[in-house]
Amino acid sequence: MDTEKKLSILTKQQRTAYTLRTQGLTFQKIADTMGISASMARQHVRNAERRFREYDRFRATQMKNATPVAFPLTRGDLKIILEGLYHTKHNLERTKPMSADSDWLGSFLYKSQSVEDLVRRVETVIFRRPLDRQYWSSEGVGKNADDSGSPGLPADGETEEKT
Repeated sequence: MDTEKKLSILTKQQRTAYTLRTQGLTFQKIADTMGISASMARQHVRNAERRFREYDRFRATQMKNATPVAFPLTRGDLKIILEGLYHTKHNLERTKPMSADSDWLGSFLYKSQSVEDLVRRVETVIFRRPLDRQYWSSEGVGKNADDSGSPGLPADGETEEKT
């Protein structure tokens, strides 16, 4: 990760303390420069280093998750997976953070976008095109929902456009 990107994941105080530390300053000199205690300066540097490790693990997981896999599925398997994706999408929408800043790794956005992409890809495989969003609305229930609250999938013959 380049230095600028690396520093962008830190808070302002962590970034300042870490940068001063990499310039060879002692914790006491960092503390004097920042107007904080030496133990707080040490804590900011440690928190910055911890964040770097967490971010590196997060990126490694993202790379691993982006690797295509060969896994045989039947059409019926895909329909079951699609219903699960509808529920996952609904749950992500209900629990999304109030502000984008509250999720410093952006993992919510990644998950939400991944689920939406998967839904469209699976719908295209099953129905030869993505369905209208009525089947996976923000309420998590499509117009064909059954009593279980599961979004109802159209039958294969119901995929034609209605005029």
